[in-house]
Amino acid sequence: LDIHSTEAPSDPMIIEIKGASLDAAKGQPIQKVLTNIVPVQIGIPVGSLYGGLERSIPVFEIEAGSHEDPESFQLAVRSAIAFLMRLRMIPVTENVSAPVLQEYPIVDSIVFPNASYRLVKPFAMFERITRGQVIAEGDGPIMTAPCDGHAIFAPKGVIPRSIKEEVMFISSPMKEKNEM
Repeated sequence: LDIHSTEAPSDPMIIEIKGASLDAAKGQPIQKVLTNIVPVQIGIPVGSLYGGLERSIPVFEIEAGSHEDPESFQLAVRSAIAFLMRLRMIPVTENVSAPVLQEYPIVDSIVFPNASYRLVKPFAMFERITRGQVIAEGDGPIMTAPCDGHAIFAPKGVIPRSIKEEVMFISSPMKEKNEM
């Protein structure tokens, strides 16, 4: 379990890093789940270092909400307690009913080819996008959304911190699941 907070305002989410299922994440007080980010992400996700990608140890991350939101810290605490109860490492003191999960399968990312590129607007976390929608412009081809889906982890404004990494990820449309 790897817990983070986000730079931009965001609903809390679980990010599957490694493992065939999110069994270890059951009972979390979080509804949104990102899957399939590892094959799309440039480089190795930090969460994969906890147990290594080659081992059988399942790893998932929690983004507890924005850095500035005091509720993010409280959610991080509740998540850690739920995780320890799920593993029976502490007594189960409450029966947490799992929410219907909203899965956002990551299918692509936007990577700027040079520093002239800018997003056409700030994109909110989980904002709906449509196939062909203009995402970014610069000295080169216009960049468009490859599919219908959602903007994930876009920068606060229209300029990323670095063009050496993803500017944002694209998920396919959200799927509701009772259990993963």
